[in-house]
Amino acid sequence: MSSVLTSDKAIDVNINIMRVFVATRKFIANNANLLQRVDNLEQKQIESDIKHIETHTKLDQVLDIIDRTPKAKN
Repeated sequence: MSSVLTSDKAIDVNINIMRVFVATRKFIANNANLLQRVDNLEQKQIESDIKHIETHTKLDQVLDIIDRTPKAKN
């Protein structure tokens, strides 16, 4: 940006943008393990949610069958 816009403000903004990129890259590098652990937790949560939905669906099917079964009269 500062190569096209030569004002002091444009140069300052460009320098700040570069600093943010460098800081972001350092943050990601320094926290790669933590980010991987968060990703793993998210994946486990998704798998758990899927199992919960499957279990709930099966339970609903069983309860529907029970509801449709004629009741014995005493």
